Amino acid sequence: MDPCFIVLDCGEDKPDTDVEYSGLIDFDSYMLEQKDWLSREIDNPEFKNASYRVVISHMPFTKGGWYGSERLREQLLPLLEQAQIDLMLSGHEHAFGFTDKGNAASFPIIVNSNNSVLTLFASNHSLKVQVKQEDGKILLEKEFQKQ
Repeated sequence: MDPCFIVLDCGEDKPDTDVEYSGLIDFDSYMLEQKDWLSREIDNPEFKNASYRVVISHMPFTKGGWYGSERLREQLLPLLEQAQIDLMLSGHEHAFGFTDKGNAASFPIIVNSNNSVLTLFASNHSLKVQVKQEDGKILLEKEFQKQ
């Protein structure tokens, strides 16, 4: 069984009514389309039988008060919880962060910064993650195994 990766295009962190968008976009409707797509993907046998299930999302599903993160937590997190995700990788916040499973979701969330590199080695037995700054300082080395 191979690991399975799902990449989510999570829209924006501001509501569609914000002045920057001037009513030109409809990310809220797009999020509903993505929710339907995600429902179908997590029901796919390849996904269900994967050795590990990893989600890559620009915005993390951490708690925080941003409109986009809250909308993701409300609309997509229940699906990901049901799908038994093993790890989420994200960015958006321009700062490194790690949230262990149980704090914001039932899976760990790694937020990569804009000046570090995240390397993921996936096998049938484990997921090994390393996050390293440009200067070589290691911010995180972690191995995730099925329990």
